[in-house]
Amino acid sequence: MRNVSLAAVAVMVLAACLPGCKEQRMRAQREEYARQAHIAKLKSWVPAEYAGKVDPDFFTYPGFRDWFRFPLVYPYSINMVDDLQDGALVKVGPNKRIASGGAWGAILGRLSHIAFNDRYMVGRVNSGEKWGTPKPEDIHWVLFEFASGESKTFPTEEEALAAAREVGFDSDTVLLSVEEQYNRCF
Repeated sequence: MRNVSLAAVAVMVLAACLPGCKEQRMRAQREEYARQAHIAKLKSWVPAEYAGKVDPDFFTYPGFRDWFRFPLVYPYSINMVDDLQDGALVKVGPNKRIASGGAWGAILGRLSHIAFNDRYMVGRVNSGEKWGTPKPEDIHWVLFEFASGESKTFPTEEEALAAAREVGFDSDTVLLSVEEQYNRCF
């Protein structure tokens, strides 16, 4: 058996890993740039009435232990408990710290998929049981206006997306799962 020094083994391992490592670093950089761009866009959407009053953690605090959250248009966010399967639309209370649970009660619960812009959010709501496959009659769709805090309910995704297009969503709007939305931020 040949004697191979530890340094030689390290060089061989490193040489084998470098191409993949470089690709992983580049992918991680692209993902980080995308996250930063997404957060910058959210910050640009802060309504004038809240300028200078936003808790710095609003855009960067992902939650704690079994509580997850991601920001939408200030002062709204999606909060999730236990898993990233569905979440509740909540509004941050005035002068509240995000990290200390500064959100009011749920405005809309059991959102599993959403899309949003600076004025509206469209989403899929499951009003049935938390676990298991939702029954068709338990699913409905909502269009929520951030400025007024009002929502409209629709029986089908097509109707909700048509209403969303009428208020400025692109014709190719796709609803992402709340987990995918969370991963866009963190």
